[in-house]
Amino acid sequence: VRGLQEVGVIESVDMFCDLIQRGWHHRLMKTPNPMLFKKGPGSLKFWQALVLLWSIGLQEKVQHPFNDKMKAVAGKAFSKAPGIKAFPRSIEKADDYMVKKEMKGHDEQVCAGLHVIDGLRCSFMVDTVAENIHLGRCLEEQFPVARTKN
Repeated sequence: VRGLQEVGVIESVDMFCDLIQRGWHHRLMKTPNPMLFKKGPGSLKFWQALVLLWSIGLQEKVQHPFNDKMKAVAGKAFSKAPGIKAFPRSIEKADDYMVKKEMKGHDEQVCAGLHVIDGLRCSFMVDTVAENIHLGRCLEEQFPVARTKN
């Protein structure tokens, strides 16, 4: 509970109880999903959902500084920051990664949501290949790159 409070996902124990009992968290979950928590702490989905909610909360905390740094490096090439990947899509991706990466064991499967690393993202637009290569190099000089897409 404390970890979820520290990243701003929940504000109180009451809010946590509401999440567990009704599967509802108004800000991160688009619709109620009581099945995530129905089987309780013995369920893999229970822990996967909590880890993923924590991860999304952490991304929310760093979203503005992240966007500011991306804009500082990319300048006018910074196109958009579409926001953090929503919980429903993130839990789908976590399930996909669990299968694709052949995750074995409870601990590894619980952390499948941490493999969804494109939750905090932005887009860049440039006119030429040379500008694309230059921007890519500038970003790589400033930040460690875990994975790129497209």
